[in-house]
Amino acid sequence: MKIQKLEFGDRAQSWYLKPIEFSPNLNLLVGVSGAGKTQIIRLILSLKGIANGESLNGVYWNITFLTKNNISYYWRQG
Repeated sequence: MKIQKLEFGDRAQSWYLKPIEFSPNLNLLVGVSGAGKTQIIRLILSLKGIANGESLNGVYWNITFLTKNNISYYWRQG
């Protein structure tokens, strides 16, 4: 799976990630300390958990991704 676009929010923590568009070949997360780089990685991992059946309260997301067969899917919650 290749993520093309991602938006995420957590109402309980009052945290919101504005939509990010990923390039197809290479992406870097660069920023000063405390900018949210680690949080972005954690939220991507939490989406993996949700896809495997985990339940998280108060979160919402919009994600567009490509499968191995280059089929584009849109997955939204909240």
